[in-house]
Amino acid sequence: MSEHEFKVEQVEVGGAAVYRMRGPLGDSHKHHEFHRTFVDAMASHPAVVVFNLQGVEHLFSTGIGILANCFTTMKSAGKSLRLCNLSPHVLQLLTLTGVVPLLKPFATEAEALAAK
Repeated sequence: MSEHEFKVEQVEVGGAAVYRMRGPLGDSHKHHEFHRTFVDAMASHPAVVVFNLQGVEHLFSTGIGILANCFTTMKSAGKSLRLCNLSPHVLQLLTLTGVVPLLKPFATEAEALAAK
């Protein structure tokens, strides 16, 4: 696998689902596949899901849409989606598009998991 391919590792940490992402987000069919799988599995997700974006250096408009849609889907289900470990570039893009107040990213995975 190329280092420029999108990859997701899902782990459970303290009763929360953590998705650790690597590669560019939003520029291939793999992202839509991930989004569809994520939404289809909504009923089985725990109350807290963390998207750790430490390995995401590039975020395309489609990726912003995927993050926002996952957030609103979780919120509608009475659950919480938290983002963490955003690179300065990804944080800047989310700030410019106005979604930072909605998504309220955390600096680290530990902070996202500990938040109330």
